[in-house]
Amino acid sequence: MIPNDLITIDSEILGGTPVFKGTRVPVKSLFEYLEDNYTLEEFLECFPSVTREMACQILEGSEQFLLSASVKNFVFSVKRGPTNPLFDRMPDSVSGDVESSTGEIWKANQ
Repeated sequence: MIPNDLITIDSEILGGTPVFKGTRVPVKSLFEYLEDNYTLEEFLECFPSVTREMACQILEGSEQFLLSASVKNFVFSVKRGPTNPLFDRMPDSVSGDVESSTGEIWKANQ
């Protein structure tokens, strides 16, 4: 799990967007850079207020969370379609709410 000392969520900072503690850099930016095939070094060059240690701890915490038993037991039900190609690759056996990349919330089939 990601420790609270790495992320700040404050309505006064970017409207409550999770940011790296002590910065105004959204944590989501790290993942977006990596998804867009930028290296960690390139991310750190663009956001010098984020240290390598901070970024690595976020990535390691995310990995631990995703591989934890609690996540393995929580499966999502995903609405599939041409506008959501990322979710087309997800397994069929899922339940729970999912937010799409467009911000749409998909409710679990109860």
